[in-house]
Amino acid sequence: MALLPLAAVFRRGHVVTWLGTVLMGWVFSVSTAVGAGANGGKVDLSAASVVVPAGMTGPEKKALAMLIDEVGKRSQVRWSVGNALPPAGQASVVLGQRAALLQAFPALADKLNATPTGKPEGYRIFSLPPSTVVVAGNDARGVLFGAGRLLRLMDFDRRSVVLARTDDIATAPAYPLRGHQLGYRPKTNAYDAWDTAMWEQYIRDLVIFGANAIEGIPPRSDDAADSPHFPMSPIQGLIEQSRIAQEYGIEFWIWYPALDRDYAERHWRVLLHVNRVLHEFRTSFIGKCSPVHFFWGSFDLAVTRFSGRRVPLHPGGVPNLPDAVAQEAYSHEVSSAGFWPGSAGVEYPAFYSYAYPEPPGFWSAPICPKEAFYSEGLREYILPYDAVRTAGDPERALMDFLTSTYEAAANTGNWDRVALECPLGQPGIPRKV
Repeated sequence: MALLPLAAVFRRGHVVTWLGTVLMGWVFSVSTAVGAGANGGKVDLSAASVVVPAGMTGPEKKALAMLIDEVGKRSQVRWSVGNALPPAGQASVVLGQRAALLQAFPALADKLNATPTGKPEGYRIFSLPPSTVVVAGNDARGVLFGAGRLLRLMDFDRRSVVLARTDDIATAPAYPLRGHQLGYRPKTNAYDAWDTAMWEQYIRDLVIFGANAIEGIPPRSDDAADSPHFPMSPIQGLIEQSRIAQEYGIEFWIWYPALDRDYAERHWRVLLHVNRVLHEFRTSFIGKCSPVHFFWGSFDLAVTRFSGRRVPLHPGGVPNLPDAVAQEAYSHEVSSAGFWPGSAGVEYPAFYSYAYPEPPGFWSAPICPKEAFYSEGLREYILPYDAVRTAGDPERALMDFLTSTYEAAANTGNWDRVALECPLGQPGIPRKV
């Protein structure tokens, strides 16, 4: 079996169709003015410090850095950062997730609890007398977009930062996807002379106005493969865009329809080879077994074996999957394996195998080939596609992985293997009984 390198990029659990660029002025629902500012006037933040709770996530730290950097660019004022509320009368901006602020700063509880927890990516901005401004995000992205909104509300002058509007604002996005398509290529609209710092500033500006997604155009989608203005290679430019998006905690994917024919053809050929091995693997099981099937949403090609035993109701909560579907799919004990082109958590094409419910000892069972490993984050076994592609016998390597991970599930889960298994057969040919 001659497996080929997979060049396309997908995101597991997402359909990667671009919905179009959304005008940034429309991305948030109309703000709700909960009440007038506590001091009824302007708040001078020129000498303010930023107060944050301990343990902020990466995107929240990026929101903090964005706020401080952009204030400095506009006013020459450099805010300091601390983890404690300042003495009364000293100006401050309190920034963080609502839940973390409640835990870290009980003095803010009455005001923070005045409104219920809002929708995802939403935030609340309010002021307290005499000169405290609070930005409370409903989640990490809410902190990011709340910081961006504060930047748009403040007035700047040399050595001066003033918040003129002190209404209590609570808002959340009207649309779940608010993005922009970017291309690092020799086109008039593609900014091929930009370096990484310039790309970050552009993406930051999009975030300030509420963008939560970037769609990258792949390097091989253009007339020319290079530009005299490129400060880095096209592929490196795409990598930098994705890294920046990751740091800000926003979505990033590649515009797949732009890929050349050989990208899609290579993926198709990989699926053909994997499909054949999965069908052969399926012949050694006479219990209930799914067909070898392809999931369009995540681009998984998979096959699932069932022990026949019912399990407790699945708790649901699987991203992009209704609870009712998850509960029906996992109503019985399973061992499932397949191939997918990679996603967050495993940034490369790979084979996977998992058991549900996961029996004790599954994670430490002996598995082959040696390149396979158990992912704590995904709670499944992973075998990189390249390990199979470069193996002396790729088909044998994949079959060993499928068999050993199934045996791990069956043995640790006490399946009735005698009743459920049989020797390997040939797909489409009835076995003799």
